[in-house]
Amino acid sequence: MFDVGLPEWLELMKLLKRLSDGKWYSGEKLGEASGVSRTAIWKKLKKLEAFGLEVESSRGRGYRLAIPVDLLDKEVIAHEAGFPESNLYLFPQIDSTNQWLLDQIKTGLNNPVVCMAEYQSSGRGRRGRTWVSPFGVNLYFSLSYLFKGGISSLSGLSLAVGVVVSEVLESYGYMDIKLKWPNDLFWQDKKLSGVLIEVAGDLTEHCWVVVGIGLNINMGACTASSDINQPWSDLNMLSNHFGVDQPTRNELLSQLISALFVLLENFEKNKFGSYRERWMKRDYFDSLKVEAYEGGKKITGSARGVDSHGHLLIESKGVIKSFGGSDVSLRGGSE
Repeated sequence: MFDVGLPEWLELMKLLKRLSDGKWYSGEKLGEASGVSRTAIWKKLKKLEAFGLEVESSRGRGYRLAIPVDLLDKEVIAHEAGFPESNLYLFPQIDSTNQWLLDQIKTGLNNPVVCMAEYQSSGRGRRGRTWVSPFGVNLYFSLSYLFKGGISSLSGLSLAVGVVVSEVLESYGYMDIKLKWPNDLFWQDKKLSGVLIEVAGDLTEHCWVVVGIGLNINMGACTASSDINQPWSDLNMLSNHFGVDQPTRNELLSQLISALFVLLENFEKNKFGSYRERWMKRDYFDSLKVEAYEGGKKITGSARGVDSHGHLLIESKGVIKSFGGSDVSLRGGSE
């Protein structure tokens, strides 16, 4: 994490909000607004650069952000999502939104809760992979929810989450989004979003579920994009491709929270079967040759979608086999 304590974080966020529109502000006025000297403002601006934000300076005009930043606003999100503000937590920096919720569950947590962050130092994806999480350009958030049916009632949940996220994006005109089993969203063979589901509590009865989502919004605006070790896409690319207006991060996050809690409230009753056809229409590997790796063993065949439990189906040597284990890895195979 950045070496910044909470009081200084609050000061820096106040300064960042002033600069977020990308307009020029004199050092004198920034200092007056913050109650510090121009020299102190310059030092704070240098710390903003440590977040990956480029600050430009010009004699006679002052300072501005080279690329405006669309900061999250908890009050706006609570209002637009119709969600209690007291159950929303927004952090300028955090190790992992999923981990924060898992830690809070151990000490007692309201139901449901959303944790959001501008930056993650240890964002993670499936199977321990790193989710690159630069400051203020994408969405990183997690939702916690208490299921009464235990872990057995959660089969296919990550796939249903992918369906809901893709449908929210489609409502803004972002089409042709594909779902890669079990938890990724792709556009034109490039990763757009990922879902990570983790569980805690009594896995046979009352079971806490934490749904973590990372969604690339404007990854191309920061140097951290070079840290990603696979092809990626972001909503800025999709906006340019489809010629649609990009929603603000607050608007989009509000819509996602609202839609995902509808899913979570109804999933135990409806199960994945009610989402299966919607998932199949977006299947990234539909009828393609694939290779599945389970327990070190490779299975080669043709993808046949998923069953009503969200289990992966592969036809190999004329037989359709089902794979539901969390340790299964899937990739496109050679002809």
